[in-house]
Parts: sequence; C-alpha cells; structure tokens
Amino acid sequence: MHKVITPAKLEIKLHSRSAIVSFNPGGLHDPFYIDKKDLPTRGTIKTCSRKSRNRARLILEDNREVFKVKACLTYPSEYPSTGKEVKRHQDNLLKRIRRKYGEIKYFWVLEFQDRGAPHLHLLIDTFIHKDWLSKSWYEVVGSGDPAHLSAGTYIAAIKDPDHDIGYLTTYLGKEYQKKVPEEFGEPGRFWSSNLYSKPETVIRIRGEKKDIEEIYKDLEAIYGEKLKSWSLKSGKEYKFKDREYPGFTGWDTRKDIERALTYYALEVKSYEEQISKKERQRISLDNHHAFSRLIRNYEYHGNGKSRGHTIM
Repeated sequence: MHKVITPAKLEIKLHSRSAIVSFNPGGLHDPFYIDKKDLPTRGTIKTCSRKSRNRARLILEDNREVFKVKACLTYPSEYPSTGKEVKRHQDNLLKRIRRKYGEIKYFWVLEFQDRGAPHLHLLIDTFIHKDWLSKSWYEVVGSGDPAHLSAGTYIAAIKDPDHDIGYLTTYLGKEYQKKVPEEFGEPGRFWSSNLYSKPETVIRIRGEKKDIEEIYKDLEAIYGEKLKSWSLKSGKEYKFKDREYPGFTGWDTRKDIERALTYYALEVKSYEEQISKKERQRISLDNHHAFSRLIRNYEYHGNGKSRGHTIM
C-alpha cells in the first residue's frame, strides 16, 4: 500500500470568548480506514470528565446572554439514591415549566452536597415566580416537609451575565462536588442543555510543518502567558493539560489569538501586494471583514451561511 503525504494543518475555532486550537503536523503515513463497528461505545458515566466540563463551559460562554434566571434545587432529608430518579424529577419539573411558561432554553448541572444528597443548578431564559417554583419542586419530589417547601429552592434574576454565569462555570470546575457518594447509584449525566456551542469563526491553515508549527507555538505561548497571569492572581498553579495530540482550549484568549492571526495574515506577501496602504491601515481586530479576507482558508459560520477565502 502506498504511503500518503499530508500537509501540516492548524485549526482554530474562535468562540465568543475562547479559542480551541488543534495542530496536526502531517507527514508521511499509511492511509487508514476506521470501521464504525470498531469504535468504542459509550460506557457507564461515573464522573464528570474534563472534556465534558469543557463542552459545558463553552455552551455557557457562547449563550451567556440567553439566560435570565438562575436557580438551585435541593432535596429534603430523604433524597434519591440513583441518577435515574434525579433525572426523572428534573424532567418532570421542566415539563411543568413548559406547560406554564411555554418553550424554554435551559442548562442544568448535577452536584452532591456534603451529606451525599444530590442537588441541581438550573439556568433558564424565562422569569419564574419563586412561590410557583418552590411548590412545583416540592410536589415533583414528593417532599411532604414544610421546611423544604420554604427553603428547598433558590431563584434569582441574572443581572450580570459575566458574574452570574461565571459562578456556574466555577461549579463545573469543582471536582469534589462531582464525586459520587459510595451509596449513590449510577449518576448518569452531570449536566445537560437544549442549547449548543458553535464557533463564530473557524480558521484552517495548511502548509509546511515548520511554518505551521511556528504559528502554533506562538498561539500556545499566548495561552501560557494567560495561565501565568491567573496563577499569580489566584496563588493556584494553572498549567497545560496533557493531551494525546498537540492542541489546547484557550479560555478567554479569543482577542489575543485573533490579534496574532491578523499579524500572520499581514505577513502573507502573495496577497499583501494587492491591498492598498490606506486599506491596510484600516485593518483592526474589530474589522472582521478585512480579517476574513486575509486569513487563509477562512470560514465564517452563522445563520446557516458560510464563505471561504484562500490566499496560499
């Protein structure tokens, strides 16, 4: 079988605040085929993995302006011992909310208290009266405890999305609250939403390995500086997570990475000569139209539309 030569590839997905960077060094290799029957099937969920938490965080970041209300739902002294029962309560509550308020957009997270009881954090895009929510949750779980009726739910309006949505991304990072108590059965999913995370821009760059790797190293260094800054401010060490392939999710680095990519686009001499000096002076981070004309193999995703430009 003949060997296949593939170019080095760099893919950058720009989300609302963050960026996902993947690097494939390419090279000479054997062609391969993967049969779907050989792919591993999803096993029993026992913990909230880092990949799962990252997906949840991207959904929250990309939809932070959608949510209007945050809520916390707790159980009385007697509580479920399996995730299946918790999901049944959660589904029944969402059905009640839809019957009362119509279709909603939501995001929920399952966690465990020190006493071993599960509880839910909920974000929705509709204002709900606290008394109605308290009574509904009280009835859904079959509580019967008057104290739980008055104190089993917390609900408040989201006034500052950066702060209020940020509190839930913080909860997602608290692994100790994702640890399943020994007496609790299979937890099932730790979070779910009817919203999705979709990059605003996808940039793909192909070329010689040394050139593409140089760009990747620069982007990696940008996130490295961000991690150092967080470490100094918090006193907690932040570092790159081990990955099987080169790449990273750069939280809160979209603007910095976009700036670096704009610089590399301006270095493409084969296209730079076609741009007047006056037009080059107008190029900035906020000028996405000019940016899209300069980046190699640029694709914009939004409202079901996409367009591409190739420079090299």
